[in-house]
Amino acid sequence: MIAAMPTVLFVCSGNLCRSPMAEYLLRSLLDRLPRWQAASAGLAAIPGLPASDEAVRVLAESGIDLTPHRSKPITPGLLSQAAVVAAMTRVHRDCLALLDGGTAQKVFLLGSFGPAAQGREIEDPIGGTVARYRRCRDAIADCLPGLVDFLETLTLPGSA
Repeated sequence: MIAAMPTVLFVCSGNLCRSPMAEYLLRSLLDRLPRWQAASAGLAAIPGLPASDEAVRVLAESGIDLTPHRSKPITPGLLSQAAVVAAMTRVHRDCLALLDGGTAQKVFLLGSFGPAAQGREIEDPIGGTVARYRRCRDAIADCLPGLVDFLETLTLPGSA
């Protein structure tokens, strides 16, 4: 039986902008991490909604197509299957710990991987201007190289 690839799960509130942007931005970097995959979910997500128009627009500016995304709520199964969980805020991180206390060691604040933003939260752009979405996209993008470096150091069960 072939083991599933380890997953980085990005979590925000509605799974309409921050976590899908993070998922798709990381996917664009996975050539450095061919054994990893990215996913996203929301703590209060309504299943099946598309990403916000503004999130689609600002990722398109970066050459990334976010239109296939459909929202999904976090579930204990998604949480347990993820090797690493990146939360957008401390509240998200704390809620995830309440859902499954055993996940604390694999749940991180995405901002903790940023170059000079230890512990910075990724602000919610929902309802804001396109400029606010761009700032959100850029804040996420700034954290991903550090996350990729971290993922490269992990030794996962079943790996050599």
